[in-house]
Amino acid sequence: MKIKSIIFSLIFSLIFIIFLRSFFISNYIITGHSMEPTYHDGDRVLVNQFIDIVIEPQIDDVYFFKLNENETMVKRIIATPGDYIKISKNTLYINGKKSRYSDSSMQLLLDDKMRKYRTVPQDCYLVLGDNIDDSTDSRTYGCISRNQMLGKVIYTYWQNKK
Repeated sequence: MKIKSIIFSLIFSLIFIIFLRSFFISNYIITGHSMEPTYHDGDRVLVNQFIDIVIEPQIDDVYFFKLNENETMVKRIIATPGDYIKISKNTLYINGKKSRYSDSSMQLLLDDKMRKYRTVPQDCYLVLGDNIDDSTDSRTYGCISRNQMLGKVIYTYWQNKK
């Protein structure tokens, strides 16, 4: 009788894990160096695919998104729909508050696609890599729509320490 109970528990647990992975949580591998020092090439993370259905993505959240049919990227959200952005003296201001993105890295923002925004349009999220000098992000691709988002990074389960 005890063996049947253990087998039933294992089968139920396996089905539950498959259900979670199918609909709510996926694992991804970080590729590239654009999110350093937060995430490194080869880090493995869990991504909540369900949370953005319930909760709007927020500034500083890190999301995986689908850039095109063959390419996914991971970036940090720096501005959300309706946010007011301004670049002044190489400093990025969001809703009148000074952001952590400043100094020479802001010069990159002056000549690219982000400059055209003053108020972030509806269904538009501006994203940057944490390694701002080595990142392809909204400065190149413009805004990311909500339907491109695959999920929010919630946990690093394997750090690639080199």
